[in-house]
Amino acid sequence: MEFDGTEFNPEHFKREGCRTLRKKALHGINYNQGYVKENKMAEQSWEFYIAGVQHHEAKTVINNLKVGDLLYMIPEPTNKFDPNAIRLIHSTPEEGNTMLGFVKGKLSADIAAFMEVEDNVKCEIIELTPSAKPWEQIKVKISV
Repeated sequence: MEFDGTEFNPEHFKREGCRTLRKKALHGINYNQGYVKENKMAEQSWEFYIAGVQHHEAKTVINNLKVGDLLYMIPEPTNKFDPNAIRLIHSTPEEGNTMLGFVKGKLSADIAAFMEVEDNVKCEIIELTPSAKPWEQIKVKISV
């Protein structure tokens, strides 16, 4: 797992607030290019399987995940493959922080822009299939 040098801390996330922490994580990159009107963005949602689960730690917690669990979304602007990359992290007091994977690459720019203009964006597990191929095990929905 390769992070951008800062360790994820859910307490800091709660204390700073989603929007503030996202802006800090973006290191000055402005994803809101004005190509989507704000009033339409609130209606937007995406459903997809988490990308890259076979390369991260999802296999260590897959049996402890539940439909309805919320995941933290952390922008990773220094990602060498996708400057719009968004890490998806599951956090519990028992297991700590577990990086499950990323938002799908073809959706990351739109979702990063959505996160910039909308408050209270959530990522929720909507489907779990532990017996499936790794890239089809965890389906999520991102919405307001």
